Amino acid sequence: MPVVSVSGNRQIGSMTYTTSGTYTWTCPAGITNVTIVTIGGGGGGGSLGGSGASSSFNSTTVSAGGGQGGGGSGGTVIAGTGGSGGAGGQPRSSTNYGGGGGGAGGYSGAGGNGGSDGFGIGATGGSGGGAGGGSGAGSGAGGGSGGGVGIYGSGSNGIAGTLGGGGGGGSGGGSGGANGGTAGLYGGGGGSTTSTYGGGGGALSYISSFTVTPGTGYAVIVGSGGTAASGGVNGAGGAVRIVWGNIGGVDRAYPTTNVFLLGRDV
Repeated sequence: MPVVSVSGNRQIGSMTYTTSGTYTWTCPAGITNVTIVTIGGGGGGGSLGGSGASSSFNSTTVSAGGGQGGGGSGGTVIAGTGGSGGAGGQPRSSTNYGGGGGGAGGYSGAGGNGGSDGFGIGATGGSGGGAGGGSGAGSGAGGGSGGGVGIYGSGSNGIAGTLGGGGGGGSGGGSGGANGGTAGLYGGGGGSTTSTYGGGGGALSYISSFTVTPGTGYAVIVGSGGTAASGGVNGAGGAVRIVWGNIGGVDRAYPTTNVFLLGRDV
């Protein structure tokens, strides 16, 4: 559900949406400029895993695509600036290794790809604040899920999973679970519990400055994670965060300018 947070001065605030669905954000009085980040849902694991859905603000203003399921590619930036998600890992038929999930995209680089064996070969870390891909596991076993990416601005890259481990979270996002564990929030691709495919990670897209009109409603869509097929893990859902306000004469702006204040969601 959406969560609103404001300071004592309502000219500084944010609205966060992390449950899949369609919403309307109504611009508060006195606000004429906002900054926004969107993250698409991760793809589901399994050979026929479903794709994650895209997340957006005001349709074509800023939008991040969801990752494909079943070893497919990561989501792409549809509108705005950001990074693509990592691809889902392929199973390695000769040894029955399951594939890992792809990591969610970063603020200035891509998420890591899911691996295809238990030694991390093929699993890569995220770049530009993106999440890491999950590793494949041992013979007949599944792969780790992809890491997710955070909504509070650009931060450290997520590391690649090893020995069936999940990918690390990027920019403060959640790590993916090991050996078919839960995909990392937000946008992590689902891994596998058997020798099958991982899902691609969702993309991240942001806009530093967008002019809004007080009292006007703007459409917000939060993409769901892709549903897993047999032997796979569901992809993680996406998110949208809208931030506004001026600190010391400087507008708040993604990817790094005062988007997370004093360790609080304001």
